[in-house]
Amino acid sequence: MLVGLTSPLQAATFSESRIHQKAQAHIQDGDHQAAAKLYESAVKKGTKSPQLLYNWGNALFKVGQYADAENAYMNARELIQEQNPHFGLYNLGTAQIGSQQFEPAIKHLKEALNQDPDNDRIKVNLEQAIRYYKQQQQQQQQQQQQEQDPQDQNESQDASEQPQSLKEKEDEAAKQQVEQILNALLDQEKQSREKAKSPQEEQGVDDNDW
Repeated sequence: MLVGLTSPLQAATFSESRIHQKAQAHIQDGDHQAAAKLYESAVKKGTKSPQLLYNWGNALFKVGQYADAENAYMNARELIQEQNPHFGLYNLGTAQIGSQQFEPAIKHLKEALNQDPDNDRIKVNLEQAIRYYKQQQQQQQQQQQQEQDPQDQNESQDASEQPQSLKEKEDEAAKQQVEQILNALLDQEKQSREKAKSPQEEQGVDDNDW
């Protein structure tokens, strides 16, 4: 279970402030879908700012629209990245876990952790992203093996007996390097969790607005 988003962002203009107030009223009533639609309507009418897009992403995440939340966070980052290149990394990475985009989720959560190394929520979600990524890779490999017919398996065996090309060697080395990085991160997270006073639960996005 993914838990918690970062704080809501304050609106940049008076019109955005009114939108934000209405959206927060929906959220307080537990109607995140209505809040998401309100932000969506504002964006379609041309009201775009990092604050509004970020808060829209939070609302989308709350109703399980992780891919749409990811897009909202990415669009918000595009508008503010020059001033704040680390903006929204945690929420973006967490939304990508929800949409099963585990590789970019690992990248963004690692960047977020570099900026806030004591943040347990980032650590827990990074560990989850790594675990899910490994499971995804194993499932893909198993599916590929099941789809192979006996002739393909024989061809694969014959190919494996041939000397590896330079590209194949480079690809294999790259895979091994990624595996080493993932294992090192998992070891680091396990050590951190063992030192904690109580077990950490899997965390989610920070649900506060800008």
